[in-house]
Amino acid sequence: MLDTADRQESEAAELRTVRLTTRLDALRRQMRDLEATEQVVAATPDRQISPTDPDARAMASAGTGTGVVGYNLQAAVDPDTHIVVAHEVINLSQQRRRACR
Repeated sequence: MLDTADRQESEAAELRTVRLTTRLDALRRQMRDLEATEQVVAATPDRQISPTDPDARAMASAGTGTGVVGYNLQAAVDPDTHIVVAHEVINLSQQRRRACR
């Protein structure tokens, strides 16, 4: 009976060791990926990257206290015809745009 209990404990410990080793390997890979991403972020002038759209930047949403990754679009519309007569698309928020001027 004690032999059976010892054998079961040994098998359980072996399974835990395999599971923990696999998890530890995955965490080490994730850390290497994060370190590589950190280097990419550090190399950018504004310390931002967007994995889905490299030109998009983080911008504060008006009045909500949240943010969005995207672009700032400014448009001028003729009041009579409602036709866009001028536009500008940039990747600076209004606050950062004012600070750059």
